Amino acid sequence: MLDENNISYTINLSNFTFTLSNGSKIYCKGLHSPSRKEKLKAFADLNKYKLVIDWREECDQFQQKDLSDLEFAIRGYQNKITINTCNPESLKRYIVGYCNELLPFNEEIMRSKYEQINYIEKWNMKIIIHYSSWRLNYDYHKIKLMNN
Repeated sequence: MLDENNISYTINLSNFTFTLSNGSKIYCKGLHSPSRKEKLKAFADLNKYKLVIDWREECDQFQQKDLSDLEFAIRGYQNKITINTCNPESLKRYIVGYCNELLPFNEEIMRSKYEQINYIEKWNMKIIIHYSSWRLNYDYHKIKLMNN
């Protein structure tokens, strides 16, 4: 994405940072425990960063307790954005059900726009929920027009 937008940067693999041409730095820190035997430790230095992005890739594989442990480990930040991403076939998993309680999935919107996005405020937070699906037929409107 940085390359696509002609943003120059350097990568330091020893400390997992991206340094942008304006001097801004992106620090990457991971929380991965394949065995789940180790206790998740908190990041002690998050308050020195202007923004923390909590990106939970494959979040459908998390249980509610895992998410609570993450919230405990990622604290003391100035500002935080949480991004939960998962594959569409995981519709029965906890996080998808949780998001669907906040903003119910609407198939009519998905069929007409191929995505559903909305913004709500809850718990003094701004929450954006975005549903999209690669399974939808992008030629649906053409087929419908030809059959009418």
